[in-house]
Amino acid sequence: MSKSKKTVRLFSMSGSGTGTAPRASKSDSSPKLPHNLGKVVEKITAAQNDLLHNGDPVCIVELDGRIVYANPAFEEISDSILAVDLISNAIEPSYSPDEVEAIVQAGGPNPFEYAVDINGQKRYFIARFHHNITQGLVSISLTPNDKVITAREALLKTSERMSDLARLVADWTWETDRDLNMIFASQNLYRILGYHPGEILGRSFLDLPFAAPNSLTVHMENTKVPKPFRDIQVNLFHRDGSTRILLFSGLPHYDRATGEFCGYRGSTRDITEDRKQEIALQSAKNSAEVANKAKSEFLANMSHELRTPLNAIIGFSEIMSSELLGKLGNSQYQDYAKDIQSSASHLLDVINDILDVSKIESGKLELIEETVCPHELITNVVRLIQDRAKNRNQTVEINVEKPSPICVADTRKIKQILLNLLSNALKFTPEGGSILVECKRSEKGDLVLTVKDTGIGIPEDKLALCFEPFSQIDSTLSRQFEGTGLGLPLARGLAELHGGELFLTSVEGEGTTAHLILPASRVRKAG
Repeated sequence: MSKSKKTVRLFSMSGSGTGTAPRASKSDSSPKLPHNLGKVVEKITAAQNDLLHNGDPVCIVELDGRIVYANPAFEEISDSILAVDLISNAIEPSYSPDEVEAIVQAGGPNPFEYAVDINGQKRYFIARFHHNITQGLVSISLTPNDKVITAREALLKTSERMSDLARLVADWTWETDRDLNMIFASQNLYRILGYHPGEILGRSFLDLPFAAPNSLTVHMENTKVPKPFRDIQVNLFHRDGSTRILLFSGLPHYDRATGEFCGYRGSTRDITEDRKQEIALQSAKNSAEVANKAKSEFLANMSHELRTPLNAIIGFSEIMSSELLGKLGNSQYQDYAKDIQSSASHLLDVINDILDVSKIESGKLELIEETVCPHELITNVVRLIQDRAKNRNQTVEINVEKPSPICVADTRKIKQILLNLLSNALKFTPEGGSILVECKRSEKGDLVLTVKDTGIGIPEDKLALCFEPFSQIDSTLSRQFEGTGLGLPLARGLAELHGGELFLTSVEGEGTTAHLILPASRVRKAG
């Protein structure tokens, strides 16, 4: 095996051995030697030794793995590293001399990454090797590479995370370069427009199949002053020829080093189906409003048409029952006249309730506001139902805080609410039961009126039905309690007309409490 040797002449030495160098003649091209050459060499050697001693891990081993030399940094980790393992990554003892020489002539094997557990912690190094063929030695240096590996692993995790998010989100995510050429497009492009991402990569963003001129392209073409944008609506053609309604959002991104504009990153959301649903809902809403208006008009017209003959029936039956024009001749006729009057009055009350409900729904019912003393109002309403309570051996109590609060409201409508609540309490409370009407202010300053009874109560799952027009808790034909189901819906509508609210709390078999709350803005003072 022929060996080529390289000789590098550092200095040209000549002289008589006295230790001094002769002066160079003008024709002498050899460099002048420093007068303190020995000290310079000594300093360089000391610096090399210091670098070797205090630097990164370094060792010299024979090809069988026996360590000939190790600096302190290598000795600290030598318990976790087998030198022979390192050598096996560089040069095998079975290599032929020609193979070994070829490695040496090439400058040694390429550096490679080396990982090892040191005291339970993963450490990473870049291993480099240098071979002394004549001596059969290998020098190994290990450069710490933990930060690079950690950063690379973090970058890989971030890349995987972003890739997963791009595939999982419903939006199509994309990126352009500074010339608005597409350099990234997520797979959702196929779902939204029917194109594979590879079909648009490298093409201009402005080449997308826009269905019409739009503000987005105008915005993005101004790359001299790039600005972010959000939810710009654009119509694009799907591959199948249909039109898709999309919302584009994007942000310009810049080179961290130079600050130059690099392009846009953005997302696109398909709202085609959402818009179809909105149109359908709006159409349904319009139809419902038209139907509701027709219903309200029908109820109002019907109510007016029925009230006129009913008033006549009530008036004539009242004349007959009081025998203003003479004797009826048979006492039963007088009873019949009273029944006619009572039934007609009840029917007129129902018609009035229907008319009021229709007015509330159409927004045509207006308040006539005045100063109201709730204590006086409650007393008057209780007086109206007192006889009915006595006939059923029921007690009605009033409890109003002192001094009595004063509020601004429509007296007739608040009276109508309380009368409905008390009528229900009487109806659903058995004989011998009790009813309590209270009035006080809450901590927020609202006026709270409650009507509490000891009646049959309402199942929790049926409470919401109480406020549906014409609804009945007991909907059977043989139900025990009669009524149109308009009282509570009308009462709630009147409460909301005042800016307040009405709700029920109940325990089945124990009783029900109705809560009427008028806002603090209606409370003026205590009287």
